[in-house]
Amino acid sequence: MGYNMITKNGHNFFEMAAMLQNAIRRADYQRAGYAANEMFPKYRGYLWRRLLIISAEDCYGIMTKEIVALKQAEEMMKNGGSDETIFVSKAITLLCYARKNRDADYFACNLMHSDHPIPPEQIEHIPIEECILEGGRIPDWVYNWHTSKGRAMGRDVVDAIVGDQLNMQPLQLGLWDNEDWERDVVNCLKKHNPKGRPLKGIDWSEYERP
Repeated sequence: MGYNMITKNGHNFFEMAAMLQNAIRRADYQRAGYAANEMFPKYRGYLWRRLLIISAEDCYGIMTKEIVALKQAEEMMKNGGSDETIFVSKAITLLCYARKNRDADYFACNLMHSDHPIPPEQIEHIPIEECILEGGRIPDWVYNWHTSKGRAMGRDVVDAIVGDQLNMQPLQLGLWDNEDWERDVVNCLKKHNPKGRPLKGIDWSEYERP
């Protein structure tokens, strides 16, 4: 079952999950909202778990508590028989606007203050069901090494780490922005290394933002 999961418009579930997180990293609300709407309500549970992970993995400060509160509010409405999308829509809006920072992810893989760039009450959110997939095509950046198509294209963990850092919008500089990820990367490359990268001495210069 797991490898044949299809969303409401026939997309691969795992590709929509990848697009959700990568679009939020880029503050691309339209594509993030489209992906969320593809998963809602059939994969509601997974969608909220992924949003919680994004809030901790990619966002600066204590954004997770905001997402937890929205999830709880949605559960209250759901118990009344509602499939209202406003809570998911607001969660994605907050995550897109949140300052991005990978300190928590770096700390977890290799060995935190709060702010919203715009107060939440001033952010105008768009219902996810109104989001469109521009051009009707999934962007190339969705296909990282976490997707079967990305692995088939020869993409690996180094490509993912570099791409994740370079495309975070808006960025909050972190404690480990100038560090390498070799502790985590070595373990990942042992499992999937299509480019034959060395397990030591990886050139991380491309990882630095201009």
